[in-house]
Amino acid sequence: MLSRSIFIFMLAVLFSCKTKDTTPGELTNDLKTAIQASLYKSAKNDSGNVKYVVEDVNYFEESDKYICEFKVHVQTKLRDTTGLMKAEVSKDLKTIKWLY
Repeated sequence: MLSRSIFIFMLAVLFSCKTKDTTPGELTNDLKTAIQASLYKSAKNDSGNVKYVVEDVNYFEESDKYICEFKVHVQTKLRDTTGLMKAEVSKDLKTIKWLY
C-alpha cells in the first residue's frame, strides 16, 4: 500500500512539473495584455479618461527577458494618437521596465 502511494505521488509530481510551451501567437497576445494592463496601472487611469489599445508588438527574446516595441493607440476625450513604446518585459510577464 505504501509503495502504491509513493508511486502515485511520484507520477503526480512528474506530470505537474511539465513546462508550458507557448506559440509565437500566444506570446504576442500575452505581451499585449501585459503591457496594456501595465499602462492602465502605471498611469492610474480608468478607461473613462484614457483608452489604450496595443495594436502590434515586435519582440526579441533574450535569456531572461523580452525586448519589445509596442504600437499603441492612445485615445482621450479631446485627442487620439498612435505611437511606439519600448519596454523590457520579464519572462514571467510581471516586471516591465520602460525604455526611453
